[in-house]
Amino acid sequence: MIPRIGKEYNDISKTPIPHVTVTLPDKSSMAVWHCVIDGPIGTPYAGGKFVLQLDFSDNYPFKSPKIKFLTKIYHPNIRQENGEICDQLIKDQWKPTMTARSVVNTLVKLIENPDLESPIEQELSLIHISEPTRLGMISYAVFCLKKKKKKK
Repeated sequence: MIPRIGKEYNDISKTPIPHVTVTLPDKSSMAVWHCVIDGPIGTPYAGGKFVLQLDFSDNYPFKSPKIKFLTKIYHPNIRQENGEICDQLIKDQWKPTMTARSVVNTLVKLIENPDLESPIEQELSLIHISEPTRLGMISYAVFCLKKKKKKK
């Protein structure tokens, strides 16, 4: 796992994914990454920054990484209580030939285009359909509150 994930990390570092920053929270381990995704322009999430964790420690690449949003995001396909994404997005589609880059690109696309057909947060799906800008306002307000708390 380590040689492959190290190569993938170096690849993303040398050729970054637009609007995404990838870091290692623990410099002594390549197994856990933090990604910051800028809220895509033209979506309810524009202007926000969403931190997520990719954990490659469980038999990667034969198993998909564990993915968890650390920043609260009001999104139909992201579980509110723990930041986990809908399993069918990555885990159920996983093949060992997939890469960390493809996972991050999929997550960016998920923020841009929620899957409203199979949400794990039904209420947020209904809000997204009827008032899409409301989700962005809620996400941004939570982001600002957290930022204020950190400054104190």
